[in-house]
Amino acid sequence: MHLLPAGITIVLTMLTCLLGALAPARRAGRVPAIEALRTTSRSRARLTKWRIALTAMGVITTVVIVVAAMSAPATASSPVTIAFYLGLCLILTIHAAAPGLVPAIMKIWSLLLTVVRWPAPQIARRSAVSRSQISSATIAPLAAGLGFVGVLIGTMNTFQAQVRTVGVTEINVVDSWIIATIATVMLIGCSVAVVALTSRHREREFALLRTAGAAPATLGRIVLLEALLYVATALLLATSVTLATILTLAWLGTRAGLPFAPQFPGLTLAVFAAGAYLATTAAVALPAHKALKANLRASLSPE
Repeated sequence: MHLLPAGITIVLTMLTCLLGALAPARRAGRVPAIEALRTTSRSRARLTKWRIALTAMGVITTVVIVVAAMSAPATASSPVTIAFYLGLCLILTIHAAAPGLVPAIMKIWSLLLTVVRWPAPQIARRSAVSRSQISSATIAPLAAGLGFVGVLIGTMNTFQAQVRTVGVTEINVVDSWIIATIATVMLIGCSVAVVALTSRHREREFALLRTAGAAPATLGRIVLLEALLYVATALLLATSVTLATILTLAWLGTRAGLPFAPQFPGLTLAVFAAGAYLATTAAVALPAHKALKANLRASLSPE
């Protein structure tokens, strides 16, 4: 009996990987040979028809959940259910709109780096913004993972804070922590994989920076700042989703006579974001390290 959940998980994982690889394979098959052989990519992040449809469905579903929340009966369980579904719907909507939403958000908030006139912040920002398709594919899973752990833990903590006033003791949330950890680690792994798959192109990029006179310390700062751009953008999206969820739950709780006690899981998000930052930094640093150790001629060669 214990093997059944494991078997279902393996099958679902395989189907998810196959379905996830189908769309990129179809797009790759349609690329003309001359475009595929270019050493520089001109691709930009864009919303496909399917993503636009999914984003529209997500927005409509979010509105329906909000309307349902206003008219829902003030029972003990419905506020938690409604708030949790609202958070999941926001996560999925952001993920669907990621190719258009993520680059715009990163480009706007990263303007703070333009205040610093050092070369490393400017190069890191330009690199992340110009590679919008890869950036969105990197940030979207990070935002989904951090958003999921924020929604799940924030919902549990807020509900616990509310029901303590009516004499309910601590609720067992071990299962929630296990689910949140596994899901977040898997999504962080997806982001790291996206960064790692571009290592050859990035090795050439860092080699070009070396020929332009960038010192190893400058390359190190670029790596740290670029990874920070990815994780900070994901954390910004996750924070907005988490706040919307816990504030909705706290407001719904007041209708049932419970106190308004939103509990933002700041420390939890910070710990998971720190782990994501370390993993993303390692993935970005790999081609930089190769560019520093390898011969410049070999790194700059097209093959």
